[in-house]
Amino acid sequence: MSDPHAAADAALRTQVRCTATGARLPAERVLAAQLGVGRAVVRSALKRLDANGLVCTLSQVGTVVVRHENETRRTR
Repeated sequence: MSDPHAAADAALRTQVRCTATGARLPAERVLAAQLGVGRAVVRSALKRLDANGLVCTLSQVGTVVVRHENETRRTR
């Protein structure tokens, strides 16, 4: 059995790479349905991406791509 957290991390990193900086990712429930995992798994993966400075989750807005892995990390 594969680890759903690792699979979600990899899939979301790919989605971030394919999404323009400043663009929003789909809602957590949509991502969970696309990946076949629970929202808690998606939320956890998004928190790790946020901690790495790739996305920012904003209340009432959603999750926005702030940079790609190959770009220099900016401090907030």
